Amino acid sequence: GGDLTIGDSSRSEINMPRSSANYINASNASGYLVFRTAAGSTALTLSSNQSATFASSVFIPDYIRHVSDPSDDTYFGFSGNDTFVVYTAGGKGIEIDSNRNVDFTGAVGVGVAGGSNAKLEVVATSGEVFRADSNSGAFRIVAHQTGVNTQGVLAHTGTLTCSSTADFAQNVTLGDDKELIFG
Repeated sequence: GGDLTIGDSSRSEINMPRSSANYINASNASGYLVFRTAAGSTALTLSSNQSATFASSVFIPDYIRHVSDPSDDTYFGFSGNDTFVVYTAGGKGIEIDSNRNVDFTGAVGVGVAGGSNAKLEVVATSGEVFRADSNSGAFRIVAHQTGVNTQGVLAHTGTLTCSSTADFAQNVTLGDDKELIFG
């Protein structure tokens, strides 16, 4: 056996000199196409179910795109140094920057589908809800259990209604025309 060269005289598409230990193995029992390095270790395996297995890190220059998306506008990757971005329907959905800050373009839901009632909504299995409304920036806490605590200053405009027991560790001060209703 001599060297293997596939291509024309102006450009070789595949060139494996006999002195190289690199090789492609397509005659294995599994039917996989296996790419091996000079050290004999497997670098890449292409299986018959169309999956690719890399033996180590995969380096990408910028983005990985969703091939079945007809408009080619769903992809993720790196828009710059240390910045990871996810795009869907042509718009930025999530971005993580070099300071590890996360920017969500759309609504975020934890325990509930995002955007169901607010810009940010967190719902516990026992029924407690925290919502940050998308328009006014206000937030609401809905609790269906005892033992819900708030710390710090709770500033409220309008009527504050308590349908059960309220326990205040310090003074409660009400300004002009403010109500605190129990009952």
